[in-house]
Amino acid sequence: MLPEYVKFYHDKLPDWMRPIYERIYWSVRNQDEAVIVDDPERKLDIDQLLYLQECIYYDCPAFYYWRYAKATIFTFAKGNKHQIKLTYWYTPEKRAHFDRRLSAVVQRFLNDHIASGMTQYKRELAIHDYLVQTVTYDTEALAVNNDPTNPRHHDEIYSVLGALLKRKAVCAGISSGFKLLCDAARIKCFVVVGSSTHESDAGERHAWNMVKLDGETYHVDATWDIRDAGDIRMCYDYLNLTDGLIRFDHTWSSTIYPACTALEYNYYHRGRYFVTKLDRVGKYVRKHLAAGERYLAFKFANDAMAPDDAIAAEIKKGIRAARVSCTYDYYISQETHNIYLRIREI
Repeated sequence: MLPEYVKFYHDKLPDWMRPIYERIYWSVRNQDEAVIVDDPERKLDIDQLLYLQECIYYDCPAFYYWRYAKATIFTFAKGNKHQIKLTYWYTPEKRAHFDRRLSAVVQRFLNDHIASGMTQYKRELAIHDYLVQTVTYDTEALAVNNDPTNPRHHDEIYSVLGALLKRKAVCAGISSGFKLLCDAARIKCFVVVGSSTHESDAGERHAWNMVKLDGETYHVDATWDIRDAGDIRMCYDYLNLTDGLIRFDHTWSSTIYPACTALEYNYYHRGRYFVTKLDRVGKYVRKHLAAGERYLAFKFANDAMAPDDAIAAEIKKGIRAARVSCTYDYYISQETHNIYLRIREI
């Protein structure tokens, strides 16, 4: 059986709805054709039943085989019972095949990347890096799925099958893969469903994660840390952000999700990968190159971002001071205040 750990949406439900969630959960896990739920006080409406199914799906990445959005709901004449006809992408035999493959991938990840005694933060960092380095955002399959004239449909990009087996997925699949690996590594994690507010896709539905480390909750968006082939950025822009930091291009319901206010486990803050003044850029580069590092990613942590040409001059100054004979690439983001540098020694 694939790992399960935190069920955030279940725990957020009112007490009277949890038994209904659990009834549907077990029917999906058993891959039943239908489930009947009792509603003696007639509290449930169709929207609530649909929401319950969405809660189960996002709590359980192992339910990749379930077409929760395609459920058919019938309400009995007296209104005190509902039947949900369950629909699946795969037969039980095909599901068992995928379960075995996923279990092998998860176990291999644990063996190769999670060591005894690792802190939860280090385990989370390993999961983030694994997905960012192995998964490609599947724009081609997404375009096919959005084309009503194309009969093909790549359902796997929305689930752990895409993220962990095919290695191509979109945000729903990547966030589900992140949660499944967190479940396996015993890190408290859940999927967040909200929207992007970035100018390139403003208003589009988007999914990412929240994790809980030492009692504090953080945003993690591994999807937006994935870079195209050849991009020099090994990106940690969306690893363990506060509400304030991620609100620039994400929106979500503050009534459903907990507040994220801590910086302790933010990647740049924790590793002190930042400078606060322009004249510190060259010194930062020199120090880290002298220590043998050949890839740098750090923040310009100042409300007023320095101009690109001034930062580039400081980068060059730092390389000369480190006395490294090399060619180099750099990238400066005025939007996120990030500076990236890759050294190729001659």
